[in-house]
Amino acid sequence: MIEDYLEEANLDGDVPAADPLADIMEPEDEAPVTIDMLISAPNIAEMLDESALNEIGDDCKSGLEIDEDSRAEWMEKHEAAMELALQLAEQKTYPWEGASNMVFPLITVGALQFNARALPAIIPGNNIVKVRVNGDDSGQYEVQMDPQTGQPAADPQTGQPVQREIVAPGAKAAKAARVATHMNWQLLDQMEEWEGDTDTLLLYLPIAGCAFRRMWYDPAKNRPASRWIPATNLVVNMKARSFDDAPRVSEKFSVYPYQIVEKIRTQEWYYEDEGKDPLDIFAPDEDEDSDDGQPSVVFVEQQCRIDLDDDGYPEPYTVIFHEESGQVVKIQARYGEADVEMTEMGQVARIKTLHEYTKYDFIPNPDNGFYGIGFGWLLGPINEQVNTTINQLNDAAHLQNMPMGFISRGLRIQGGNLRFEPGEFKQADSAGGNLKENLYQLRLEPPSQVLFQLLGLMINAGQDISSVKDIMMGDTNKNIAPTTALTLVEQGTTQFNSIFKRVHRSLKRELKLLFAINSRTLDERTYTSLLDSQEEIKAPDYDEESLDISPVTDANMAARALRQAKTQALMQIAQQFPDRLNRDMILADLLEAAEIENPQKYINPPPQAPQPNFDEQAKLTRAEADKMRAETDSQSKEVAAIRDLMEAMKLKAEAETTMTQADIEGYIATMKNITGDLTNEPNI
Repeated sequence: MIEDYLEEANLDGDVPAADPLADIMEPEDEAPVTIDMLISAPNIAEMLDESALNEIGDDCKSGLEIDEDSRAEWMEKHEAAMELALQLAEQKTYPWEGASNMVFPLITVGALQFNARALPAIIPGNNIVKVRVNGDDSGQYEVQMDPQTGQPAADPQTGQPVQREIVAPGAKAAKAARVATHMNWQLLDQMEEWEGDTDTLLLYLPIAGCAFRRMWYDPAKNRPASRWIPATNLVVNMKARSFDDAPRVSEKFSVYPYQIVEKIRTQEWYYEDEGKDPLDIFAPDEDEDSDDGQPSVVFVEQQCRIDLDDDGYPEPYTVIFHEESGQVVKIQARYGEADVEMTEMGQVARIKTLHEYTKYDFIPNPDNGFYGIGFGWLLGPINEQVNTTINQLNDAAHLQNMPMGFISRGLRIQGGNLRFEPGEFKQADSAGGNLKENLYQLRLEPPSQVLFQLLGLMINAGQDISSVKDIMMGDTNKNIAPTTALTLVEQGTTQFNSIFKRVHRSLKRELKLLFAINSRTLDERTYTSLLDSQEEIKAPDYDEESLDISPVTDANMAARALRQAKTQALMQIAQQFPDRLNRDMILADLLEAAEIENPQKYINPPPQAPQPNFDEQAKLTRAEADKMRAETDSQSKEVAAIRDLMEAMKLKAEAETTMTQADIEGYIATMKNITGDLTNEPNI
């Protein structure tokens, strides 16, 4: 019942005793309200009677007030943070009228620096989305069956089962590339508001600590649409941990009176009171100042749960009502038929909802609150102290530059106000003593040096928190070593890395939301036209079970200066070890870190060795060949001589083994004779 829902949803409110939807249909119409009727109705408010609409409007307005009260303290700090960031200062009356009231831009500089670092990290060129493939991408096959035998068909040559290709290898990767191309085109071209809103969001986020973006399908534009929402305009109970746990999500928006008339006459909004002009009920606040001179009217679009079919389960709906009066102008189902899960008994078990909002946190609330905190919380007290110190120094200097003192009553000066020109003296009558004795000028101390040192200390403390250092802003000693610069930049970007990770997670959720919207509302004609192929749409590319979306943003991405310092340090190391590191590749990385387009065109090609003279090279080749041929012939002769000698020794050895003693003695005598003849000596 709706009472049970309201008792759970209203954290601090009372539950109405009566069911506001008891007479949901006209008395003569007793047909029960079904889920299908509620889903298909363009505006459920037309189905309800006046009392039911009033009850729903009162409950929505009461829930909005409860949520507003829960975040009252956060809103006060947010307002103070925005005043410091915008450097808004009122005229002071203390210590005197028009005293110094300067606002030091500590929070402003921190927010600008974060925006300058985060925006290139979130939108790195034209590739915002990448699609990661889950599972194996080597293709899918099935065994082909023989229709006659019913057995797996075999290849007659190899005898192996014949397999038929179901999914080609690399099909998932090709699908991922198509989806990435389409989503990048959506964010940068089709959704013209997305990039500009991202810039504004990343400037607002470090100040307020929390910002939101809404993404939905706009039937009027026939495309997904997005809008960034400041934290002040999206009301969620401070005790909620997430959108899933929040009993309500209320977005405030303003419309002009003529837009109210348009929405009513086009039947986008429901209004049925012939006796009253709608602008009498939805009257703009005349006391509220408007920037454009046209007072607007505040309405609230609240996402909540109401049991309209009276089955004991509250369904998710979107209710639009007037903030001041609580009158409901539109109720629409926030679910479709595919989102409803039924039990075996035919009851609604659960309804899945697609949350259209994405929350961006700068720093999570340490008090476990829903809204995050930013520089306004961390630097607010320091910024206030810096402002006070600067104003005191200014006031002290002002007093010292404006002399004051006492004048004796006996001193008479003719005329009224006196104006002096440089080097001019005027006559005056002194009743007693000289003129000096009748005038006393107060001697005030100059601005305190201790106070000036305290000012520097407070500014340094604020810069430590916001990571705004000279080297991070491009102002440093030109002769600083690359390794030193690397260390300083890394220390300055450490805390920003964690913030980038939070932004990365939020952006990933936002891209998954866009993926889910495309899976439900994809315009196939636009999709195939963008891809220039009619074959790409055979299979559903937007399949949440096979693909996982994540932004290109590197969660550990540091500043550009950090990349440059790393490559400079690497180049310095390469000079010490020229044979171990490739300096050309390091130089290319350095140019890329400096965001130089097409850096290769600036790098000279490596020097080429001089080309030899072909005639000289031929002569050298022939001479070398002749030399090798001569050496080969000489070696061949030596080998032949050695072979002959070895053959002779072999024959001699064989002969010696068969000789008798007499033969040996005769052989020796013969050898002596031969030797004697050769030496011309007589025989003995």
